[in-house]
Amino acid sequence: MESMIYEQQAHEQGFALVCGVDEAGAGPLMGPLYAAAVILPEQFDLGKYVKTIFDMYNGRTETVHLRFDGGLINVVMDRFGADAHLRPDGQSGVAVTAEVEVGPTFFGWLFQLGTQAEITGPDTVRQEFRDYCAAVLARYQ
Repeated sequence: MESMIYEQQAHEQGFALVCGVDEAGAGPLMGPLYAAAVILPEQFDLGKYVKTIFDMYNGRTETVHLRFDGGLINVVMDRFGADAHLRPDGQSGVAVTAEVEVGPTFFGWLFQLGTQAEITGPDTVRQEFRDYCAAVLARYQ
């Protein structure tokens, strides 16, 4: 997900409705192509919306510490919004402390980031993520 800076600028310039458009797929030569468009309210908070989507899956709320490669800063901001505490970690990393719903939805989101993300604490959540990954891997053995 990207930030909504262009949409905010359009609203500031007086445009009443701003339509966001996105596509998925490689195009007609490579397979199906899907497109969608949406008009969001002017004060729409993408980070808050994403947090709501993640929080709707029943998991327990817990403060989790994570580390991400610096190139994922926009992904982190979009996922956690202004509620997260971000700080530099090493030369190119970002450390994050945030409230998350610990469970399969959060683990699935984290898993897609591969080696560019890590749960650094608490140890119980690290172990739950290891167990989750092991269960997924076991289905392919």
